[in-house]
Amino acid sequence: MEELQPHSKLKGLKMLGYRGVKLPDWAIDNNMVKSLPYLVKLHLEDCKDLEQVPRIGKLQNLKVLSLLSLEKLEYIEEDNPQASVSGLLTAEEPLYFPSLEQLWLKNLPKSKGWMKSGMEVGDVRLSQLKSLVIDICPELTWIPLSPILEDLTSIDPGSSSNSYSSNVLILRAVESDNVPWLNSLLVEAFQCLFELRIKYDKEVESLAEFGVILHSCSSSLRSLIIHDCHKLKTLYGGLEHLTALEKLRISTSHNLRLSEEVTQNSTGTPWPSLHQSLCYLHLWTHRSS
Repeated sequence: MEELQPHSKLKGLKMLGYRGVKLPDWAIDNNMVKSLPYLVKLHLEDCKDLEQVPRIGKLQNLKVLSLLSLEKLEYIEEDNPQASVSGLLTAEEPLYFPSLEQLWLKNLPKSKGWMKSGMEVGDVRLSQLKSLVIDICPELTWIPLSPILEDLTSIDPGSSSNSYSSNVLILRAVESDNVPWLNSLLVEAFQCLFELRIKYDKEVESLAEFGVILHSCSSSLRSLIIHDCHKLKTLYGGLEHLTALEKLRISTSHNLRLSEEVTQNSTGTPWPSLHQSLCYLHLWTHRSS
C-alpha cells in the first residue's frame, strides 16, 4: 500500500478489506493532512485488523466520514497531547473537523468513544455536523455532537446510558430501535422534529411509552414510521397529539389492536386529530414467526 499513495488533489478515498494493523505511512499520524489536503470523503470498511485511524480531525475539507466494520478499533481519534494536558482545546489549536457534515459509524464492536482520554472538548469539535448514524456500536459511551445536528439514527445503542455531548439539539429526523434511549434525550431536541422512525424495537408496546416526545413535536411532525415492533399492541397515547402529521406508516405484528383508538373518542373513528392533515396511511400487520 505504501507505493499506492494517491494524488494530493484526491477528493474521495475508500478502503475496503485492508488487513494492516495501521494504515500506510502516507495516511498515519498527521501525514494525511499533508498528503491529502483536499479530501472531502473518507470511507474505511471491513478493515478487520485496523486498530487506529489516521489523525483526520484537521482535514479542512472533509465533509463525509464513514467507519464501518472495523472490529478492533477502540477510539476514533488518537489523543491530542497538547489538549489532554488541560482537557480542553487551546485557542491556538485549529478546530477539529471544521467541515464535517455527515458521520456514519457502523459495526464497531469495540469502539468506546471519541478519544481514550475521554476529554470533552465541546461543540466546536463537530461544529458543522448535520447527520449522524450510529449502528451496532454497543460499547460506545460518548461522542461529541453539533448544535446544528438535524438527522440522528441510532440502532442498537446498547445501554440507554450512552451520552452525547452537546447543547440542546434541534433534530429534524430521528431513527432508533430503542425507545428508552430516545427518552433519555432532552425533550427539547424534538420540538422541530419532521420525521420519526421507530424500527425493530423489541419491547415497545404502546405509543404512550414515547408520548412525551410525540407531544413535544405535535405541531411539526409530518412523518411517523413504525416498523417491525412485534410487541406493539396499541397506538393510543400518542397519535392524538399530532396535528400536522401527513404520513403514517405502520408495519408490525398482529398484536396491534385498533379498537381502543375507536372507543376513546366520540366520533367512532380513530385519531380525529389527523383528519385534516393525513395524506398517506399504510397499515400492515402480519403474524410473528
